[in-house]
Amino acid sequence: MDALMPTSKQLRDFEALIRDHPKWPRALCFGDSWMNYPPHPVDIDKQLRRLFKRSAFLNESKAGRESGQIKTLLPQLRGLLGSYQFKALLVSMGGNDVVGGELAEYVKPADEPQSSSSNEWGVIPASVRDHIRLSAFAAGLRFLVEDFRRVIAARDQLSVQTEIVVHNYDYIFPSGTPFKLLGVKSGPWLKPHLDGVGLSDPRRQRELSSWLIDQFTRVLNELISQTPRMRLVDSRGALGRESEWDNEIHPKAPGFRRIAETRWKPVLGGLLR
Repeated sequence: MDALMPTSKQLRDFEALIRDHPKWPRALCFGDSWMNYPPHPVDIDKQLRRLFKRSAFLNESKAGRESGQIKTLLPQLRGLLGSYQFKALLVSMGGNDVVGGELAEYVKPADEPQSSSSNEWGVIPASVRDHIRLSAFAAGLRFLVEDFRRVIAARDQLSVQTEIVVHNYDYIFPSGTPFKLLGVKSGPWLKPHLDGVGLSDPRRQRELSSWLIDQFTRVLNELISQTPRMRLVDSRGALGRESEWDNEIHPKAPGFRRIAETRWKPVLGGLLR
């Protein structure tokens, strides 16, 4: 554990909490901005702490993290799993790969020939057929699943009793609104790429982005069906208005609250308290 013992206030607070309450279930949040959304305490981690007041949470998440960065963080994850008896590992991963910065690798203009497809897609909307390179997106999903498998392997080796809880993302609105904080800007993640390949109709943009999230959900469900002690929080359809979003891919505080209360709480109710 020495490599994981920096002078971290968060870690010290967590260790003090589990000393004071050794019987409380423990949860490790590991992932991206839906678990760590600065600057206000509105993200899923903060909402779950409010809902499960007799559980001990440790948050190892960072805004803007892509799934590929998990490779460099595996030693830290393994150290945490081996050092504490977590009841749940809450993994927030994939948003930046599916509807974030990686979208630039998948989009295409309508006159560019479509790459080979697969029966696993099911019905493909015209907006997707015309503007997503299906072979590139399929490869991206495969890489994403492999990153999840690395997390699963670490759990299986070091903390087999821990339940892995993953989530998808709600259907977003490609609004072109970026994240801004103290002069720092991130995004927008979707609309510029879609506009750039000739898909400018807001209705068709939302159709395409919703299909991408559905496909992400499909591969997560396939993985869960093959993996013991793993479950999904399905966020789709929780927020139906663009006004509920802070920017293209992050809800406002009431949106995070609703997703936590209506989607996360029922799934975690048997694990945390």
